[in-house]
Amino acid sequence: MGGRLGLAVRRVSRGEEDAYLALLCLAFGLNAGQSALAFYSDPLFAQRGRWALFDGEQLIGSVSTLELPFGRGVLAGVSNVAIHPERRGQGHAQRMLEAILDAVGPACLFANRPELYRRLGFEVVDEVVRGRLPTNPGRGKLARMSVEEVRLRYESWSGADDRRFVRDEGRWNYWSWAKGVPYALGGGYLKLDSGTTRELLVPPDGWPLDLGGHVEWIGLSAVTRDLAIPLLTRDSELLFMTTGADWVPQMFLTDQF
Repeated sequence: MGGRLGLAVRRVSRGEEDAYLALLCLAFGLNAGQSALAFYSDPLFAQRGRWALFDGEQLIGSVSTLELPFGRGVLAGVSNVAIHPERRGQGHAQRMLEAILDAVGPACLFANRPELYRRLGFEVVDEVVRGRLPTNPGRGKLARMSVEEVRLRYESWSGADDRRFVRDEGRWNYWSWAKGVPYALGGGYLKLDSGTTRELLVPPDGWPLDLGGHVEWIGLSAVTRDLAIPLLTRDSELLFMTTGADWVPQMFLTDQF
């Protein structure tokens, strides 16, 4: 996709992936070694769209896209929006995203500064909330759970509402690769990652739980509400935005793109 003044937006080729990753590390202050390990070992690596804004041969902007299947349809998850620090403030991000959105169709993203995305037609439909969960040491210790058991319970929940995220084999491979340990909770489960849980299916009468301390929850507000997750504290982390969809997607942040 061409542009003015010699600028062009296109998919990143195999030989340009190191430059793409280097821009992300520069823009977001990431550790290059740790980022490379996660970047190239990601089970969804082959499915992720890596787009870049080029000025001649120089890669000056980046965007990642990933198809996200929900019962009601597929959205493109947009992330890793970055512009080289020396080229910011020149409208490059908007031009780059306009070209990519024309190619990928309905989309969603997480944002802490929504102004740019509103200009592109995105609307805020939800927010990410973080809060402390109530615990009770007398409720019994958590027991490890197999991925197969988690899958049965998740798919029962996901299949009950077509706005919810649908995991295929590739998504379950990603789920197992990502950090966190699954534990059984009566008829439900949760996945803990260093004191934080991003996925939790617990009957409303199951609270409080023995979570071994003040464990935090982080998730979409609508999911938190629908699952009756009782937060002792509540802070807003990010905004969830969509474009081209007349419904509000539901997903756990274990599937964050």
